[in-house]
Amino acid sequence: MKKYILLAIIFLWGFQSVDIFAENYTLKIQDMPDFCQGDTRYGRLPKSGATHCGPAAVSNALIWLNMNGFPNLVGNTYPVAKNQFDLILAISSSKYMKTDNKKGTKPKNIVAGLEKFIKEKGYGVEIKTMGWRSKAKRIGKKPNIKWMLNSIKSNSNLILNIGWYVFDQNKNIYQRTNGHYVTVVSFDTDGTYPIFYVHDPAKRDGLNKKTRRCSLKYLRADTMLRLQSGRMISANDFYELHGLKIKNNNDLAIIDGAISFTVFLKN
Repeated sequence: MKKYILLAIIFLWGFQSVDIFAENYTLKIQDMPDFCQGDTRYGRLPKSGATHCGPAAVSNALIWLNMNGFPNLVGNTYPVAKNQFDLILAISSSKYMKTDNKKGTKPKNIVAGLEKFIKEKGYGVEIKTMGWRSKAKRIGKKPNIKWMLNSIKSNSNLILNIGWYVFDQNKNIYQRTNGHYVTVVSFDTDGTYPIFYVHDPAKRDGLNKKTRRCSLKYLRADTMLRLQSGRMISANDFYELHGLKIKNNNDLAIIDGAISFTVFLKN
C-alpha cells in the first residue's frame, strides 16, 4: 500500500512541476543591457570594477526600468552606456550600496542602497530576498524557483547572488571560495524545468552584450555547502546555475541568494 502511495505522490509531483514551469517570459532580452564591470571606455570604476558586480548587475535592471515607464531613475529617456556607467558609480557609493573595493557589496547593502536610491527618485519599491547570505527583507532561507520566476516578470527584476564553489567528491562537500552577482533577464523552459537568461557583468564574459542561457540543476540532497566562514549547511534545495563562464579554479556556480525588486508609481 505504501508503495502505491509513494508512486502516486511522485506522479502528482511530476504534474505539479510541469504546471509550474510550463511558461516563458522573454520580453526583456532585447532591451536589457549587459554592462561589463571592467569596462573602461566611459571611465574607470575603483579597482577597475573588480568588486562592482553587484551595482553593475542591478544597473542593468534599473536601465531597463528607466526605458519602460520610470524615466526619473536615470533622467534620460534613452540612456546610453555612459549614463549606465555613471549610475553604477552613484549606486555603489557610500551613500547607497557601500561597495567595498576589496570585499565587494554585501547583500544587505544592495537592499538598503537600492531602496534608498529608488525612493529618492520618486518611485515606490518592494524588495524581497531569499537565501542564506542576508536576513535583509528575507522571506526564505533557500531561493524558491516559482518565486524567482515571478520576480522576473514586468516591473519586477531579479538579481542572483551566486557563489563559486569547488566540489570535494570524497566528502560530498561544496567549498565556497567567493561570490558574484548576475542579472536574470528572462526565462523559458526545457519542457519541465526553467531556463534562465542571464547577463553576467564579469570581465571574463567580455565587454559586449552576451546573454547566457543557464539551466538550474538541483544539488544532491546528501551533499553539504561549506561556507567561507567554515559553517556547514545542507545543499538540499539549492541549485547550480549551469551555463555561466566559471571563475578560474572553481567547479560550479550555486545560487546562494536572490534579490527581487518591484518598482511602481506612487499614487
